[in-house]
Amino acid sequence: MEECQRLTDILGRYEAVSGQAINRQKTSLFFSKNTRQEVKLEIQQMLGGRIMNECEKYLGLPMPSGKSKVGTFKELQEKISKRVLGHGRRNLFQRRDGRS
Repeated sequence: MEECQRLTDILGRYEAVSGQAINRQKTSLFFSKNTRQEVKLEIQQMLGGRIMNECEKYLGLPMPSGKSKVGTFKELQEKISKRVLGHGRRNLFQRRDGRS
């Protein structure tokens, strides 16, 4: 809780100096599975936001969980592969003058 209070103080200073504020409605808190429920709730009260229970995405990327990074990023790898293959097909069927 002491560390959480320090973080709250730092964020408050940042907000005061920069003029920017953290949007608590968009804030998500992710805890280790070993964190006790009462600790999670105390931190949530201090920082605001919601507690994430499942592995969700952050900035469009999956949050790594567990030891297997391959499974975590499989969906991203598939999206990239589809785009690369689609881009290649478009170029394959273009004429030399640039028209399809």
